[in-house]
This record gives sequence, C-alpha cells and structure tokens, in this order.
Amino acid sequence: MKKYNLDISFAQINRVFPFHIIIDSSSNIISLGKSNLKMGIEGISDSFKNVFTFERPFLESFDFKKLKDLSNELVYLKCINIPSIILRGQFEFFAEEQVIVFLGSPLFSRIENLKENNLNINDFANFDPLLDMLHIMKSQEITTDEIKELLINVSDQKKKTDQYNKQLKLFQSFLDSASDGIQVAKVDGSLFYINNEASSRLGIEMENVQKYSVKDFEKTFEDESVWDAHIEDLRENDKIILEGINSHQSTGDSFPVEVTVKLANIENEEYIIANSRDITERKAIESRLVKQDKKFRNIIANMNLGLLEVDLSGEILFANQSFADISGYDLDELKGMKSEQVLGLEAGEEIDSEISNNAASNAFEIQVKNKNGEKRWWFKSSAPNLNKAGEHIGNIVIYLDITEQKTLEKQLELAKDLAEEGSKAKDAFLANMSHEIRTPLNAIIGMIRELKKENLSTTQETYLGHTDSASRHLLSIVNNILDMSKIEAGEFRLENHHFSIEALVGNIQSILLNKAKQKDIDFRYHIDRSIFQAHKGDSVRLRQVLINLIDNAIKFTESGYVDLHVDVVKTENNKQHFRFVLTDTGVGMNKDYLDQLFSKFSQEELSTNRKYGGTGLGMTITRNIILLMGGEIDVWSEKNKGTKITIELSFEKGETEKLIENDIESFSDGLKGVKVLLVEDNAMNRLIAMKSLEYFGCITEEAENGKVALEQLNKEEFDLILMDIQMPEMDGVETTQKIRKDADSQIPIIALTANAFRKDIDHYLSMGMNDYVSKPFQEAELFNAIQNHVANVNLQTNPTNTMEEHSYDLSKLNEVSKGNQSFIEKMVGIFIESIPQALDDMVIALKEKDHVQVSKLAHRIKPNIDYLGMESIHLMAKDIELLGLSEDVSHAVLEEKVHEMRHSLLNVIEKLKEEFA
Repeated sequence: MKKYNLDISFAQINRVFPFHIIIDSSSNIISLGKSNLKMGIEGISDSFKNVFTFERPFLESFDFKKLKDLSNELVYLKCINIPSIILRGQFEFFAEEQVIVFLGSPLFSRIENLKENNLNINDFANFDPLLDMLHIMKSQEITTDEIKELLINVSDQKKKTDQYNKQLKLFQSFLDSASDGIQVAKVDGSLFYINNEASSRLGIEMENVQKYSVKDFEKTFEDESVWDAHIEDLRENDKIILEGINSHQSTGDSFPVEVTVKLANIENEEYIIANSRDITERKAIESRLVKQDKKFRNIIANMNLGLLEVDLSGEILFANQSFADISGYDLDELKGMKSEQVLGLEAGEEIDSEISNNAASNAFEIQVKNKNGEKRWWFKSSAPNLNKAGEHIGNIVIYLDITEQKTLEKQLELAKDLAEEGSKAKDAFLANMSHEIRTPLNAIIGMIRELKKENLSTTQETYLGHTDSASRHLLSIVNNILDMSKIEAGEFRLENHHFSIEALVGNIQSILLNKAKQKDIDFRYHIDRSIFQAHKGDSVRLRQVLINLIDNAIKFTESGYVDLHVDVVKTENNKQHFRFVLTDTGVGMNKDYLDQLFSKFSQEELSTNRKYGGTGLGMTITRNIILLMGGEIDVWSEKNKGTKITIELSFEKGETEKLIENDIESFSDGLKGVKVLLVEDNAMNRLIAMKSLEYFGCITEEAENGKVALEQLNKEEFDLILMDIQMPEMDGVETTQKIRKDADSQIPIIALTANAFRKDIDHYLSMGMNDYVSKPFQEAELFNAIQNHVANVNLQTNPTNTMEEHSYDLSKLNEVSKGNQSFIEKMVGIFIESIPQALDDMVIALKEKDHVQVSKLAHRIKPNIDYLGMESIHLMAKDIELLGLSEDVSHAVLEEKVHEMRHSLLNVIEKLKEEFA
C-alpha cells in the first residue's frame, strides 16, 4: 500500500477488513480482501464493473466519480461470476491517495452459508457482528419438523406437569425468538397458536389468537372448496411452499411472504404448521429484474435486434417481432420450429443446435436464407440460458441483419483497392515527374553555378542572377509538391542534430534582408538572451518553416515592417519551450480565408496568385512540419492591417562542441587525391558533376551506364562511386547489387538521384548504397557526402590551403542596385571603412579572452561579407561566431581562426581599394 501512501499495511487491512475492495481512479480493482479471495472472487487489475454489479442502490452504469458519490451510503454488491455472493457495506473515498475502499461483509442469513462459501470464523474480523447474528439466527431457525417434534414431546409430557411446563416454556422461548412468523391452526382453519413475530405482523394479541381463523387474513381461503383442496394437498405432499400477503388486522399494512406449510398429526389430531418469511427485498429485486428484462427487450426491439429463445434441441420457445421481421416468418409460425430450419441452413450447418450444447457465449457472422429464400448476412450472438438451479436449459440468441453493412464493406474494399491503385499511380507519376523536372534543373542550376565562377560583365551577372532566381523558384515549387506528397504518404521524416537557433535566425535574416530592403521594409528580429547556445532537432525543417513564413510576410507587405521575436517561454531540465512570434504590417487576410489558410492550394484571390505567385502549398507544409515537431501554430490577421503568426515549439539542449561539425560547409580541406567513378547517362549532368568534383580536387573517371562502370571497376580501383539511378543498359540499383555480390566490393557508393521519395531512398540504401545526394545538388552537400565516406583516404591536401587568397563577387550588390554603379561604390566604401575597425575590436576582445564578444562581432560583419560575395570568408566568420559561443573551444583555436579571417579580409580590402581607387 506504499504506492498509495496509506498508513496501514495490507496485512492490517486484511485482519480488520478481510472482505475489503480497493479501487483506483481508473475504476480498476487493485486489492481484494483475503476472505473475498477465499470465497473465489477474482478480479484484481480488472475493471470494477466487470466483477460486481449493484443490488442496492440499482445502478445501470457507474464510474469512479459515481462510486465516490456513494460514500457513507449503504450498498449491496453482487459478484457477477458467483451470484450467490452479496457483499453489504459502504464506500470510503481517500482523496490524497485517489482510491475508493469498500468496507463490509457478506450478506449471510444462515450459519451454514459459511461452509457453503469455504469460510470459517477465522475468516472474519474479531469484532464482526455478523458472526453473533448468525449464531443467534441459528438458534432461531426452527423448521416445521422441529415444531412437530416439540408438539409431540409436549403431548407425551401432559401427565408430568413440571416437566411439561418446562418443555412448554422452552418451546415458547424458541418460537418467540424466531425471525419468521409461525402460526399453528387446526384443519378447520381456526388459529391454535402464533409466535411473537406473527402476532406483530398480523396485529393479533396472543390472548385473542383463538378468536381468529386463517381465512380472516388469507382471503383466498374464504371459499371453502379452496380450503378443502388446500388440506388435501397437504395430506398428499410432505410440504407446500406458497407466496402470499401478510396484512395487519388494524393498520392494513401488508408485505409479501413466502410460506412453508406442513400438516402434523399429533395424537390423532391434525395441525397445520405455517412458517412465513418476509420476502419484501426479494420481491423488490425480482421486480427490478423484470423491469430490466422488459427494458432490455425494448432496447433489443428498438435496435431491430432479433431475439430467439431455444431449448437444448434447438426448438424455438420464444421470438420477438424484430426476428419475425428479418426472417420473414410470423410469430405464430416461429414457435415450435427448429432454428436451423428458420435460418435456411443445410445439413451440417445446424449452428444453433451445436451452440445449444455449448455453455459458452460467442458471436460471429453467418449467411442465412429468409422465408423468401433471399440470402442475408446476420451477426449472431449467443449465450446459455440457465434455470434457477444453474442448469443449462437452452440458449438466448440475438441476431442483427448486417446485409447492407456487408455490401458496404465490399464497396469500401473495392474503393480502397481503387484508391490504392490511384495512390500508386500518383506516386509513380510524381516520382517520374520529379525525375524528369529535377534532372534538367540539375543541369541548369549547375551551369549557373559554374558561370558564377567566371569573370562576367555587370549585365551578364544581372541576367545570370535572374536566371538563378527563376530556376531556384521552380525547384522550390517542385520541392513543395514533393513535400506535400511525402506528408500525405507518411514519408516525411524529421532529423535530429545539434544546431544553434540564434545562428539559424541570424542566417535567415541575412538571406532575406536584401528582399526586405528592395521594398524599403524594416526587417528586424529579437532573440531571448536566456536561450541555450545549442539545441537538438531538425534545423533544416525549422529553417524551412521560418523562411517560408518570413518570405511570405515580406512578399505581402508593401510598407512598414516585418518583426520576428524568439522568446523562451519556459526552461525545464534540458529542454526549452519557445514562442516564435512573426508580426507584419502587410495586406492581411479576411476571416473567411483564415479558416482555409492551411488547406492545400489555397490562395485568397486569383489576383493574389497573379501578383505574388506561389503554389498555395507553403502554409499547408509549414503547419504539417510544426505538428510533426510536436508544436502548434496560430494565425491572427485582419484585412489591410497585418498578420501575427505564433508558433509554439520545444527543443532539447544540444552540445555546443558539435555545432561546427553540423553547420560548417567548408571546402577548405579539399578532396585532393580522392579517386571518384562518376556513373551518369546524361552528358549535361556528367559535365556539371565533373566541374564540382574538379573544384573539390578529385580525380574523376566517367561511365555513361552501369555496364560501362563494371568494366572500369575491373580495370582500376576507385575510392568512391557516384551512381545515377535511371540509366539505359543497366540502372544504378542493378549495378550496385552486382558490385556488392559479384565483385564482393565494399567501395562507398553514393546515389545521385532525382527521385526524392523516402521509400525510393530506403530502397537504394537496402540494395547496398551507402548514401544519397538529391539532384539538383548543392556543392556543399555533395562535398560533405563524399568527405563522410572517404575519411580514411590519404588525401593529398595542399598545405598552403589554410592561408589561400580570397576574392570577392559583386553580383549580389549589382542585382540589388539594379546595376547602379554609384550605389555599389558607396557600399564598397562603407565596407572598406567599417571592417578594419570591427577587426581591431575583435583582436581587443581576443586579448581580453571575451569569446562571446568575438562571436557577436563576427555575427555583425557577416551580412557585409555576404553582400560582397566573399563566400569562403563568410564561412570563416560563421565558424568564429559558433566557436565563440562554444564553452569547450580553446582560446588558441579561436585566435588562429580570427587572425586567418583578418588576414583574408585585409587582402580583399586592398584589392577593393585598387579597383575603386
């Protein structure tokens, strides 16, 4: 009982309350008293309502609250599995432990009940008054045989006055202490004797007893012929048990009794001995049972349930109207028919007859024929019918016509098959379209990436920037459609890695700041300073959500601001609960549209699509990602006033030392010396991949399909294979299987695939591939995938690479300014003037070992570096920002990184000064 903080042990409870029951807040029994168990009551861990029913008060249904409300009220509980056991007592509710305890004892009327229920006096509490009561009742239970014997003994002792008086006094004492009413009459009906209980019930004084006849209070016997027949029955039978009414002669009060009547012959004179027992409570129970039976029969009728009562041979004894309706027979026809005959069953299908010999309840579906020969489906439930002695005398069977449901099931099954076929067709279509669209996109985006590395004119850079933007917009549309399809197919999965929310938000701001500035919108953000330095979760999907929402806010805001607040709502243990609040002063939305904001393809107006573009999937995907993360999203908006979006999310604390590993996308170490076999059938895609591999420093060989790849693998060794999937002659999956099985090679194989569905990726990995990169790929993604699988290759890195010369790219400035040379020169001037001071401040912070300040300064200059297209230096600044926040980073490592970035930036500034004199 420690679990419930009670102050007494189980042993003590069993000693004081051996018939107790303890019920928990789920209404399950958690303890039964030892004497309950000894009587055979079972049900620990079972629901209370499965073990007991209420005799008093009568309850059709109940729960924990209802049991609690019964505290301090007398209750009678009946054991379902052992109906002869009734417990009498009360419930007590223990608020602190949230349990209910039943305290009571069995409702026994005879001392013999103890033996019948496997009990003795040691199974009761020492103080239990039930034992005393049973012993008293034992002495009061006087049978008619005993009365007869006493009368004979008294007659024998008539001549012995003293002994006669003693016997008479003892006889009188026994009779007057009995709880049943006892009356003795002569055969003419005149009363000879009544005991105290009978005197009280009938309102007859003891001295006036001989003035009355049985016929005075038993109106049935006023007819002499009925009385004479009664006497003859008594002479022919040992005893007769009758039910009647005891009526008080003065008040008229009455109650039902069960009377046991016997004829006794004493000294050739006949006496009628009647023992009457009050059966008021039994009659009330029977009345309730009749009402319940009527109620249940009405329920069955209202539910159109057919009811049959059959005997052991399967002959129908009773049928309700509902059964007549579903079978097509009249009620008069049904009575006396065999159930299998009614159900139209063939030989060997006599289900009801078979069930009649089985005392267990069961339920199943059967196909039958009604009177008209129509085939119907019925659900059948059968239970044994027992008489009062517990003997199996037949079955109660309930039928429900489920023909329409079975028809619907078949239709649903067909619809399901069609839906699955449609889903497979949709998946195949999406996979094929994904491949067909992403493959040329890979070439387009790759070519744009390579062109950016060339020396282009300002006009060319502008055109290229627009082309890059358009191609990436098209890719985002394809990705949105695929994301939505993955969500619907249950394939959308979240990753779990270490990341910095502060760095992530800062990066998003740097990405979207230009877009806001172009519209002259103030884009600002605030991050709670109590935020952990690192968290665990899917930063890629969080980034997708925030970029989508902020990008929409900027898109639909013509003037004013877009504001993002990231607040820590609660910190507990190693977890923080966040509230992201995004507010804008944009066009807003009508209330009607808000209700369908998260529906697929929803846009407020057709003009919205024309003016702002988009697929209408972004908000649907955003909401699904947030829900998958275990969060919530709420949107408030008013037309022409703006929108407020609130997101609630939680993330576990991450490890700062793992941030660099997860976030840095640096090629500084290179992949020089790594020998790669590129297997790709599309010449354009081969060219793009070759360019990137050359940029990484890889030694690369080409193969246009799997068959050629196998031939090349037989000739020379490679460190890694980049494998396309869909190829003529031999595809990527078959080629991988042959490499793994036939060649018995464990060479790393990375799938280069335009198929983005998880089931496809899982299939590739199960076939022996080690990793995958989706087309169109980012160079950083490809670089990291290769690096992860060639970690043990002896790379021929360039030792001077750490201090390589860095350059700048003004295409972004050119795009932002629409080719305005004056604006570009102004921005470059600001850069040349501000950066040296920031670098000096960083050196000062280093001397003071203020790593957090170093991190803040690195974060501050990142947007300026990004504007001038210094990608590699931007990564350096990002490294320093994250390292400065890490608690475990050594001062020497951070100092080396800062000096390296300072050296690179000062070199770039000198170049800018030369170009912009």
